[in-house]
Amino acid sequence: MWGDISPRADKNKKEGGVKKEMNKLKVLSSALLVASVILASFIVGYKFGSDSGKVSVANHIRHNVSVVNNLSSPEVQSQLQEYFPEKLNYTELFVWQSTRMEYTQDRDIHTDPLEILEYQKGACGEFSIVYVACCLANDIPARLLVTGYVITGSVDHTWAEVNPSKDGETWIHVEPTDCAYNILHGASVDELTCYDNPSMHYDKNYELVLAFEPTQDGEIIIRDRTETYSPNP
Repeated sequence: MWGDISPRADKNKKEGGVKKEMNKLKVLSSALLVASVILASFIVGYKFGSDSGKVSVANHIRHNVSVVNNLSSPEVQSQLQEYFPEKLNYTELFVWQSTRMEYTQDRDIHTDPLEILEYQKGACGEFSIVYVACCLANDIPARLLVTGYVITGSVDHTWAEVNPSKDGETWIHVEPTDCAYNILHGASVDELTCYDNPSMHYDKNYELVLAFEPTQDGEIIIRDRTETYSPNP
């Protein structure tokens, strides 16, 4: 009869319902994570006694979510993929980037990777944005890391993490700026100490390090990575 449901159809219906509920939970958990990070940042802002500091933290988070949303967007990724007729791995991208960007702090600020590549100049922010975007264009999971400098007013740095094994757990620290700069000046990849070396940050005493990770579903997950780079803040 038309009203009957076969066991297979019933199973598919149940699985579809479970998947739908899991997606809802995923979105909810992401939203709660962002909210908790912002709340934690606000608490730190209270520690330093500045209402403007609390607003700056929230603006800082929103800004970086927007940056990563853009660099991981289908439109930007489609154009970046034209640079790579053959896929590169995450260390080969150090070499690729070293020939296309000049390190300088005397520059116009850009946050779009395509604009940065056209401008060909930048500091740690621009180098890291381009690197993360190009990793994604080469099917390498990557995320942008930023310090909580807006809280203390003392430290400003941006770098990256990559997950070439695609296991979602083995994230490798990368300093795109240092790696490209050193290769440009004659270093080989084997000589570099600017990746897989989070201890190089230990003496910075970062108050807050956040990772902004794009997902295949178009979401941005924010993760607290402070303990990895500042174990004794």
